[in-house]
Amino acid sequence: MKKTKFFLNLVFLFFISISYSQNYIDILNARWVYFPGNEFKTNGEKVSLSYYSAGIVIPFELKNENSIGLKTQYENFKIRSASSTLKELNLHSLKFSLFLLKKIKESNWSAYLELTPKINSDFKNISINHFQVGGIALFFYEKSTSFLWQAGIYYNQETYGPFIIPLLGFA
Repeated sequence: MKKTKFFLNLVFLFFISISYSQNYIDILNARWVYFPGNEFKTNGEKVSLSYYSAGIVIPFELKNENSIGLKTQYENFKIRSASSTLKELNLHSLKFSLFLLKKIKESNWSAYLELTPKINSDFKNISINHFQVGGIALFFYEKSTSFLWQAGIYYNQETYGPFIIPLLGFA
């Protein structure tokens, strides 16, 4: 029964993701998530968590359906406690991305390239370890006006080393 339920949920999520695909860019984006007081199991201390982010995308359309642009995003993650035994944690993330969407000549191929430098820090004692550089390269093959293949790679320089994910999909 659990396997059937899992499979049906997976199929449902798959069809929902296809039905809500978009071919445009969200110019402004803002999110706020708040988790009211929760208790740690070990000592019963109550903590609250909050997360918010805001971003803007500035695209510039070029000739031949090509685009370049700049993305900026700020994120904040806070853990608060009324207890004096727990420290509060306030982390910030600031990123600036450059992107290019390029149609490749007179073919069915196009590419999306993005370079993303980022800083993750409490903004108190910033060092080189707080900086990350990431990027994505996606290549699209338009099989028809309603179906395209995607292949690419995602890269990010994490604190533990390079983080690489191959990408393959369709839309």
